[in-house]
Formats: sequence, structure tokens, C-alpha cells
Amino acid sequence: QCLEAAIRCFEWCDKNCYANQAAEMGAALVSSVELYRSTNIDLYLKRAIEYASRLLEIQVIEPIDNNYHIRGFFKTSARDDEPARLDWQGPLYLTGLCLLYETKPDHPDAPKWKEAIRMYCNDYLTKIIEMNNFKNKKKKDIKSEKDCMEKDEGQ
Repeated sequence: QCLEAAIRCFEWCDKNCYANQAAEMGAALVSSVELYRSTNIDLYLKRAIEYASRLLEIQVIEPIDNNYHIRGFFKTSARDDEPARLDWQGPLYLTGLCLLYETKPDHPDAPKWKEAIRMYCNDYLTKIIEMNNFKNKKKKDIKSEKDCMEKDEGQ
């Protein structure tokens, strides 16, 4: 019953919706890969590959700064250069690319997917984490959340 519902949802979305933002493309990519894995129907794989290709078009591959050389994040959309925001579901674009690569590592586009994943993780997430305010603070220096907030406000 769940698979039938997922197929009906996919069919409706395929006819009535056009994913144009990174989060939407990521969700569509994840669902397409999972439907392909569940049914082995080539249409779902075809759509997954299309979503992956569109995602790669909005990935920033040139560094945006001279200090950290940050790159690899996905723009919100082709029309919005703002980095795609993480919502409560996490980066479904990353999840989808990982699932697709895991499912079809021998596909001709697989090296592109792997590089997109590497860039997002190493050239974006890791570098953003390095810029975290709390990176160099020791546990003993922070007594409570309130202490943390007071230190940040005083800086």
C-alpha cells in the first residue's frame, strides 16, 4: 500500500510540479532513487539522473572567497544565488546524490556525482565548521548556555 501511494504521489508530482529549488530537487531525487530501488522501473532512475544533473548546475564550483576557498554548496535555485538553507530534513540534495551514487556507481555521470558530494562535504561543510565560533573553546571554559551567550554578546 505504501509503495502504491508513493507511485501515485510521484506520478502526480511528475505531471503537476516542477522542482526548481535545491531542496525540492533534493526531495525529488531521493524519492526517485528510492522508487527505482523498490521497483527497478527505469523511469524513476531516469528522473533521478535528471534531478542530479539539474542540481549540479546550481552547485557553486568556484571559490567565493580568498581566505577559506569555500565552494561546493548549492544555490537556492538557478535564479537565486543564496546558498540553499538546511531545513529540518537536512540536505536532501546531498542525501539524494549519495543514494544515486550508491545505487549506480558505474553510471557515466557517477564521477560527477561523487565529485559534487566531495566538494559539498570537504569544500563547504568542513570549511564552514572550521569557522564555527565555538571551535576553539574548551569545555571547561563554558559553564552553561547562559555563560556562552554572555561571552558572545561581550565580544
